[in-house]
Amino acid sequence: MNNTETNARFYPIVFALMATDFVGSLEASMIYGALPAVTRLYGDPAMVGWLIAGFVLIQAVTAAIGGRLGDMFGRRRVLEIVLLASVLGSLLSAFSSSLIWIIVGRCLQGASGAILPLSFAIIRANASQSRAAFGTGLVVGAYSVSGGFGFIIGGYFADIGHWNWIFYVSSILPAMTVIGNRFILPKDGDIRRAGTQIDCIGAIGLVLAVGGLLVGVTLSRYSGWRSALTMAFICGGLAMMAFWIWYELRHTDPLINLRRFRDRRFMFTVLSFFLLGCGGLQMAFITLALMQQPVWTGIGLGLSGAFAGIAKLPGNVAGVIAAPVGGKIAELRSGRWSGICGALLLTISWTTLYFCHDSLAFVIGCVIGSSAGATIMFVATPAVIMETTPAAETGQATGCAYLMRALGLAIGAQLVSLLLASSLVIAPAGKPTYPSPAAFELVIGFVAALSFLALLFAIAVPKTRSKVDDDELVTTIAGNSTEKPTAS
Repeated sequence: MNNTETNARFYPIVFALMATDFVGSLEASMIYGALPAVTRLYGDPAMVGWLIAGFVLIQAVTAAIGGRLGDMFGRRRVLEIVLLASVLGSLLSAFSSSLIWIIVGRCLQGASGAILPLSFAIIRANASQSRAAFGTGLVVGAYSVSGGFGFIIGGYFADIGHWNWIFYVSSILPAMTVIGNRFILPKDGDIRRAGTQIDCIGAIGLVLAVGGLLVGVTLSRYSGWRSALTMAFICGGLAMMAFWIWYELRHTDPLINLRRFRDRRFMFTVLSFFLLGCGGLQMAFITLALMQQPVWTGIGLGLSGAFAGIAKLPGNVAGVIAAPVGGKIAELRSGRWSGICGALLLTISWTTLYFCHDSLAFVIGCVIGSSAGATIMFVATPAVIMETTPAAETGQATGCAYLMRALGLAIGAQLVSLLLASSLVIAPAGKPTYPSPAAFELVIGFVAALSFLALLFAIAVPKTRSKVDDDELVTTIAGNSTEKPTAS
């Protein structure tokens, strides 16, 4: 394809992918606005939390392998398969009355985790490096903006008593994008399968390990920590995790290159990012539930679902503004300092929310601070990785960090659900049930503590070393040489 043809097709390709990623983000975020309604209907916050945890767990794995699958079988083709899997999952959830089958449908929707990496790969294959960066920014912007709309739409459907309509929306829109992409996105070129591997055992093992642990934690609410079934899932998950670590350390092309954790800069940065997923990124889950909680329960603001989504919009705006601020801090000082600033802002916001959660103005202010802090940490993580990783390995290292963040998001969602279910209040008529003030305060304190721990890890990241030390790091990670390279 010559330059003139490439330039002519650039914007149609980017706009098609913006629409695709807008839809992918929408189906991920709409459920948050409806969670309080789903919890009231089924009366089980711990199980309802699997609507988030199951989705994110599958999303994490598909995000990690989506790009490689596109290289092997064609990016447009894999993108279509991912969207159709999302449609199937949405339809399963839409037509199911059982919470278990709704969760299974949400897990199928998690295949949408591959949409972003596939979009980036398609743009890069059809544009120069500078234009690809511009196109990638537009796609990320569409993905981010869509989240704000998703909270409002999900809350509105919950307000009118049809929360399950979110699944009809998330089945129709992906199907439309598949049709549109057929006419706009270029056909897949030569597919090179040689030399490309997918760590299937690593992907499946990770899902089984984390999933087993999360199921065990959920069962502890019903049968106690000492029950045979609870211990079977927890011990099975731990055993699978041990096997997964052993396997990944010996695989030539692992899903997660655990050898990178030998570098303390990478290790502390990724651990801080993981804690962000466990804690700060649960903001929508917690604050939307808090805003919609009836006032008579002793905590909550009694807002409608749609208005709660609108009240969260300033947080989305703050995130857009905070991104370049975090980038500027990383440019002027370092990615380490950017991470420290983001984690500090996150800690202050959640600590303030713990003491001031009875005022809408304070809650919105804490949402703004939390969103800004999380966004700055999002910028800081790849900045530190780029400072500490060779250019040829930056993509893999960044993918590892984002996979760990997604796993943190899945684990955190289930822990937050369990903590919210730890203490309930019952409506005067007997139904529905709501988390008690003590449960909300426990959850908010839990996130504040994780944010503080993330701050400590960010501070623990060593300052950027010299080029000689970086060369030694590459040699250590690769494990292929014991000779000390000569500095250039």
